[in-house]
Order: sequence, then C-alpha cells, then structure tokens
Amino acid sequence: MYSSYRFGQIIGYIKKEIIQNQAYEDIEYEFTIWINMLYDNWPMQGKEVGPSTNRRIQKKNAGEISISALAHILSYYFPNLESITLLTFDTDCYNCICYAEDKFNKDENFKDKDYASVTFKSNDFILYELVKDNHYTIDNIKEIINNIRASRILKYSRKKRIILMNISV
Repeated sequence: MYSSYRFGQIIGYIKKEIIQNQAYEDIEYEFTIWINMLYDNWPMQGKEVGPSTNRRIQKKNAGEISISALAHILSYYFPNLESITLLTFDTDCYNCICYAEDKFNKDENFKDKDYASVTFKSNDFILYELVKDNHYTIDNIKEIINNIRASRILKYSRKKRIILMNISV
C-alpha cells in the first residue's frame, strides 16, 4: 500500500476489491493472489507497446511500484543488509521509494523497526565507478554504448527569421 500510495486509482482498487473494509490481518487472500488480482486488473490506463507481432498493454507505473515494494520488503525483512541500491534515474521510482519511506516512518508498527537503507545510483554514476575502479576504460564504455544504442531520428522545426524593410517612396 505504501509503495503505491501516490496513485489514487491503485489505492482505490486495493481498498475496494481486496481489503473491502477489513483489518489487514483478516484478509483471507494469500498475498500472491491479491498481487495477481491487482496486476491482472491494473486500474491505471497504459498504452500499447512492442513490435506489431508481439503487442502488449504497458501497465502504467507498475514497474516503479513493484521496485519500491520489493526494495521495502528486502529493507524491512533483511535489516542486516548494508544497503539496497537501485540503479535507476526514474523519478517516479525515486518518488515511490521516498513516499513509502515517509509512510513507514510515521506508522507505529514500523517506527522502531530496523531496516536497510535504500539508495540510488544513476547510469552515469555507474559508468563513472566502472572507469574509476579500472573495470573498464572510457573507450570500452563508448564501444558498449555504440553497440547497444538504437539509432534515433530527430525532427525539429526552425522559425525563419523575417527581415522587415522600411521602404520610402
């Protein structure tokens, strides 16, 4: 719940279809059943993605919420971990984690519980560390990036400058 609290449609679905005004302890579903219910009936509109031979509906914010939930499960159930580092630069993922941590800190059930910290590293920082620690050279990284980078087409318009001339006759 805390990992998806920023998304009213998901919270509404969970409360209406899964919790149904029950205490959390009284919910009879095993967690895997209600997670599958939520995912199968994802309440937020997504878009169709993928090649024409294998199209699928993208479940909006499902990845960010899933990563946040998993990070917090690991954090609270394995507090002896030094830290959990997420390799992302996705702002929604960062916001899900931070919002959930705020909710956990305010919840009496979690207030005095030990947990591992959740940290973030961007792609740029990871590349920096790989070079700094002599795992790769800058040339190796450029080669890897060039091999996996998809070519992109950039379209733009440019406004033509108009020159006004004042002609007197």
